[in-house]
Amino acid sequence: MPGLFALTAFLSAALLFLVQPMIARMALPLLGGAPAVWATSMVFFQAALLAGYLYAHLAVRWLSPTRQVVVHVVLLVAALAALPVAIPRGWTPPAGEMPIGWLLGLLAVAVGGPFLVTASHGPLLQAWLAARGGGRDPYHLYAASSLGSLAALLAYPLLVEPALGLRCQAGLWSGGYVLLVLLVAACGVSIRIARSRTPGGSRPVPPPPGRPPAPARRLRWIALAAVPSSLMLGVTGFLTTDIAVVPLLFVIPLALYLLSFTLVFARRVRLSHRWMVRLFRLSAVLLVLVLLGRSTSPPALVALLHLLTFFLAAMVCHGELATDRPGPERLTEFYLLIGLGGVLGGALNGLVAPLVFTAVTEYPLALVGACLLMPPLSRYFPEPAAARGAVRGRILGTAAPVLVLVATAGLALLANRLALPGEAHRLALVAAVPAVLCFLASGRPVRFGLCVGAALLAGSLSEGGQGRLLHAERSFFGVHRIARVRGEAGSADLNLLFHGTTVHGKQRVDARVGAPADPDVPLAYYHREGPAGRLLAAYPAERFRRIGIVGLGAGALLAHAAPGTSVTCFEIDPAVRRIAEDPRFFTHLAAARARGVGVDVVLGDARRSLLDVEGGAFDLLVLDAFGSDAVPVHLLTVEAGHVYRRVVEPDGLIVFHVSSRHLDLLPVVAGLAESLGRPCAAWRDRPRGIPAGLSAERSGSDWAVIAPARAALAPLAPDRAGSPWRWPTAPAGFRPFTDDFSSLFSVLSWPAVLGLAD
Repeated sequence: MPGLFALTAFLSAALLFLVQPMIARMALPLLGGAPAVWATSMVFFQAALLAGYLYAHLAVRWLSPTRQVVVHVVLLVAALAALPVAIPRGWTPPAGEMPIGWLLGLLAVAVGGPFLVTASHGPLLQAWLAARGGGRDPYHLYAASSLGSLAALLAYPLLVEPALGLRCQAGLWSGGYVLLVLLVAACGVSIRIARSRTPGGSRPVPPPPGRPPAPARRLRWIALAAVPSSLMLGVTGFLTTDIAVVPLLFVIPLALYLLSFTLVFARRVRLSHRWMVRLFRLSAVLLVLVLLGRSTSPPALVALLHLLTFFLAAMVCHGELATDRPGPERLTEFYLLIGLGGVLGGALNGLVAPLVFTAVTEYPLALVGACLLMPPLSRYFPEPAAARGAVRGRILGTAAPVLVLVATAGLALLANRLALPGEAHRLALVAAVPAVLCFLASGRPVRFGLCVGAALLAGSLSEGGQGRLLHAERSFFGVHRIARVRGEAGSADLNLLFHGTTVHGKQRVDARVGAPADPDVPLAYYHREGPAGRLLAAYPAERFRRIGIVGLGAGALLAHAAPGTSVTCFEIDPAVRRIAEDPRFFTHLAAARARGVGVDVVLGDARRSLLDVEGGAFDLLVLDAFGSDAVPVHLLTVEAGHVYRRVVEPDGLIVFHVSSRHLDLLPVVAGLAESLGRPCAAWRDRPRGIPAGLSAERSGSDWAVIAPARAALAPLAPDRAGSPWRWPTAPAGFRPFTDDFSSLFSVLSWPAVLGLAD
């Protein structure tokens, strides 16, 4: 009954990849929606997968098939005690610390048992099928597992999350797990039946064990598994930080990762491995061109190139694994080493990189690793004998990485001096020559990898389109960079705070001393003629004496606070606090304190911190945490709204700054206001006649104000003709976000995601 085994493998993998986004979605509110939550979670899942593979390997080695089934069914039933999947009570992340260990412990308690025992089914079912007499090559079950993983991964954001709350999802998963227990038991019964039908009652004779794999072969298996694992998380982090702020974008790289396994381990290979090798060579060179040119637009096309290169790299590495797989007698060892490689690759991104690197450096490192592991083109496309024996070609091949390093560094420094105005100019000057040299060296893996590494290393000298780098810092919550850009003609230079490609603050620079200037002149989203400035100017100064701000940024909002005002800023990322308090970069916070504004910065997740604030503590509460590369959805839920309503005085205002390049969050705020029974006014600010770009001192933004009654919004005059403030309404049938349900896909701006919007 191979179909029974395939169905069990499919369901087992589907459950594994349904629980991963589900438990990550449960944990996100506790950590402010940081992208690193997914990278760290992946390290846990890969480690649990490795533990499952180790258990399968030891069970097959030490126990008979019948005893394996008995022990495994007992473990499956025991894991039922951990269901339904939920976040344990009392788990609170440490404020101001890197919460990696805390998150790993949380996942182990919440889902560790069921996940580990389910993760063992990949190699275990294949070993059972081989022992049952289901054929000498049971590896096709791996394709069924990968297909189940892929189906579940795509179903979650498209079908499950938009339709079901988290509690319902957990219940559905528990039902699927019970069905899995029954299917595994049925597989065990089929093994028993097969053994009883064997002539003479003897068990099927296993194939004789071959020679153990050489250590170099084992290390190659580990490397071939580690590089795509790291590359998957690297491209996810890069895309969500530097290209597009799209919720659950991690689904696409992970889906491509699983698809590559499905294709290479299928009974019938659909895509030629030799052509995957050739196409990866070309795609990798194009990606080097884009990375050196710092190209981010159009975002859809750039993201497509990154994803295509990753998929081809995964196809090449996993194709090499499939080609070099051992016989069934070494099957569990093979999967154990693949699991070890996956853990090592994930650990680089989830554990090492946030502590060691100040940028998403793990991504280019994994790309170089993929180039080094690529089989030589001569294996599939033999070179002429004359080309192989040319002495000049050998000398050039040895010197190629050095030549690429020198050429790229020289061009990058030249581009800095010329201050090139756009991506196309940088692409032509900085990236074209190194990309051509990399392509010429791409026939041989070591030479190719060294050339790509040299180009990307030297390319870091280029200032790119985001100005001259002054400081870079990485925390669990993202990469923060401060850069200086030239202002428009007649305007001062600017210091900018970046999170990825999102600007979180701007301040003018005094050219004489090269330090921040005009601390009481807020720029970007907070300029005085925009919603923030006009909102505070519309009310008397004494109206807002106690202000709460969620999201510190560069501290520009503090420029609007009058002397004598008390301001409490809630900031989840200690790196942001350090940057805002450093007078070398921004002086809004120091100037506010010097002006007589009492400023207190509270570290930790704002929603949890607000629970410790007494009722009516603020006249004005500003939620300014939605412009980053990960939207903290838990700050937009109805339950969060009740927290906000409690901490503001009865006639206080709740203000949301929800600017986003790819999401329209105003309907979410409007739905929240309706659920609270309060009126809401909103302003989509789009400054006209102001040059766009990083040098612009004003930026468009979206703001909304929730008040206890319409009379409290009268100073904004939403009913008056010509007023920029309007009464927003949630779309018909819109479901307000709650802690149990939310779907950012419902508010995606697809023209912006595809690069079709202004």
